[in-house]
Amino acid sequence: MEKSGFVLGVNTYFDFGPPFDYYEIFVVKPTEHGNKVEKFTLTPAANKCYAPEKAEYVEGHGTSSMQELLAGLDPCKISDKELKREQKRKTKELNFSGANVAMQISCGGKTRTIQTRVLERDWFLAHPGTPKNAHWTIELLGKLRDLTGPSALEKPAFGAVETGPRAPLSGDSASLEDLRSGKYDDLFPGAKEKASEIYRASLVAPPQPTVTLVSSTPVAPTQYALPHYPPLPRLAAVQGESFVIVQLDGDGHVSTVVMSGGSPLFAGAMRDAVKDWKFPPAPPTTEVTVHPREVTVTVSFQLNCKADEASK
Repeated sequence: MEKSGFVLGVNTYFDFGPPFDYYEIFVVKPTEHGNKVEKFTLTPAANKCYAPEKAEYVEGHGTSSMQELLAGLDPCKISDKELKREQKRKTKELNFSGANVAMQISCGGKTRTIQTRVLERDWFLAHPGTPKNAHWTIELLGKLRDLTGPSALEKPAFGAVETGPRAPLSGDSASLEDLRSGKYDDLFPGAKEKASEIYRASLVAPPQPTVTLVSSTPVAPTQYALPHYPPLPRLAAVQGESFVIVQLDGDGHVSTVVMSGGSPLFAGAMRDAVKDWKFPPAPPTTEVTVHPREVTVTVSFQLNCKADEASK
């Protein structure tokens, strides 16, 4: 084995989602005082409108040598026959999650790819049937994650709705270029999506919803802040116009807010926003205590995302 480091690709899959899988790429390089580990986590789109493709980067540094990190095992000496036998093992119980792992390492000046399969029972149980290479892989992943943070299985089952523009992904420029150009795609043979495609798609900002004041009749507000687009209707792909009737006191402050139409999913956001609006004060001759002024407000909530993209 050459002391040039290695790259490890992990495709973690499970039966809940979307997304139903994650892709992690560990780029491990020897340093003067130990090792440097770069981790890219690539998440396929759960929904193009509010949870599109996502790429994350984190970097860690360890004091272990390459030999210590690999627990004294030379991956170049793992036999192909042994790996094939492990890949074909059958399970006698249901398997809802697991990971397909591939290591790229230089052996005798040539790049070798070593594939390992980790089943659900291997992750969570000290199972006597776990092959030695799968067990070694799990231990190696544990060391790498100690330096770079938790795995995809430890992510929240339901991610937050994205809002606002995306910040550029930071990281080693050479590794980022390797990811973008498809150098790591071979780590995931048979995967639904290529790692480079997920990364490039993650660079595109997701469509942002808009909230606009359509009308305020018979008088327009002098000061107002539009409601935010609530997360729940975004998740449910609900959009459209919402209507409220507000009553004003003599100074033009809102005294009551009553929903008069539109999706109830917007009601809370509408009330919270409109109650603080300011309108022109009533004319001196208006008896607002007897006949409060009423204003009908119409606000439009638009996702700005094609409906057929929502489930992609």
